[in-house]
Amino acid sequence: MNISPVSLKIFNTQNNNQPKYCNNFSNLKPLAKDTVSFSGKPEVSIKLKDAIQQEDYETILNEFDFEAEKDPTTGKLYVAEYSQPDEDNTFEDYGINEQRLFNSIKKFDGETIMKNSSVVKLGNQTFEFLNIEGSKVKDLGTAKIGVLALNPEQAATLKFDKAKIDDLYIMEKDSTCEKLGELINKATGELYYFPGTENTYKLVNCEI
Repeated sequence: MNISPVSLKIFNTQNNNQPKYCNNFSNLKPLAKDTVSFSGKPEVSIKLKDAIQQEDYETILNEFDFEAEKDPTTGKLYVAEYSQPDEDNTFEDYGINEQRLFNSIKKFDGETIMKNSSVVKLGNQTFEFLNIEGSKVKDLGTAKIGVLALNPEQAATLKFDKAKIDDLYIMEKDSTCEKLGELINKATGELYYFPGTENTYKLVNCEI
């Protein structure tokens, strides 16, 4: 058996011990009062409606308070963080092609939360923190990722051979995370995680 150590970190989300990176929609501002609803979609401001129709992704992201800036040379966007517009609606609910929107962004400087996203494949993008838990992402493309967070089960079908990943966070379920943390603290020697028979992964403590 070939041994290939890879550092892992585990989130403990019990007892209000929230991870440093979490899906937080508190940054979102309410839409302007001059809102309209079209084609049965959620109400939007006149400015946002026009941006959606024109596929003006910089304006769309800024209207949802994602602080997007465009590189005047390449036309690509840079965002401070990324998630769905709000807790109740996705980009697709607003009539936005999220894959095109996502492809217009070159660099994600903060949290990128892919839960409920319709994006399946990433491109040649740079991420500071990418969480694909609860998403449809199957291919990391040629992305450069500082921290990748995912469920253990996702690794079985995820295509990542061309991506560059620095840190890996394995997101355990709340029901098992607390006990797993107790076991890690109980052990006095080295800790290893065996997801299968091909490789061995060394566990390290994660400071939240």
